[in-house]
Amino acid sequence: MSKPKLAYYLAGGCAGCDISLVDLADFLVDVVSAVEIVFFAPTLVDVKYKDFEALPDGSVDVGLLTGNIRNKEHEHMAKVMRAKCKVLIAYGICASLGGIKGLVNLHSNQELLEKAYRDTFSTDNPTGELPSPKCVVDGRYELELPELTEARTLDQVVEVDYYIGGCPPHYEHVKAALVALLEGKLPPRGSWITMGHAVCEVCARNPVLRGEKKKPVVEVRRVIEGGVEEEACLTKNKILKIFIMPLKYFIKRHNLYSTPQRRVSAAL
Repeated sequence: MSKPKLAYYLAGGCAGCDISLVDLADFLVDVVSAVEIVFFAPTLVDVKYKDFEALPDGSVDVGLLTGNIRNKEHEHMAKVMRAKCKVLIAYGICASLGGIKGLVNLHSNQELLEKAYRDTFSTDNPTGELPSPKCVVDGRYELELPELTEARTLDQVVEVDYYIGGCPPHYEHVKAALVALLEGKLPPRGSWITMGHAVCEVCARNPVLRGEKKKPVVEVRRVIEGGVEEEACLTKNKILKIFIMPLKYFIKRHNLYSTPQRRVSAAL
């Protein structure tokens, strides 16, 4: 019996989702021996795009795509992954909901490039050069960079079969997905393979779980600024970590304005 074929692609992410795979420890060894990795770019297997593109459509059993779609190369590879993979999983919060990198949509690409390459105090760029899609080096080498787009979730580009949330995903969720895949017991298409709760709902720091009222966040500060109250909710300590796209985009995308019956859990 042939092994299931696995493909993995890191798009606009930080590789934290890759680390979640490593966190599987000994179980990862069992997974690697049970599947055939046909594509794992750009972090593990040196398989060229053209070789992956040459595979027959639908010949790969499952594909995991991590990171959001941030440029034309990501968009192209998302479509290739969809064509080659029978099952495509949005792996991690960036691929699923936009992630912290979805915050780039609050600014234009020009503003972001200006900030990164000209306006930071540590930038050494006396001529003010900015990256461009095409350039010629030494008068003869033509180089290309992928054109930037707005940050998009995977299902804004192609159809997605399953979602694994988290920033990065908890290794137990990754393990559950891989076990379900190998045993042929995947849930209905469109399902989220997670524990089904937001972090706040299971956090011992949540005042709601102690019968107290949760106060709104009126100020945001960093941990290094001190004054952190032990065992208190991070939002009470004015420390806020954002793991999804800006809330207004999330609400608009899921049509939560017009469906009041779909509400955020009271524990949040």
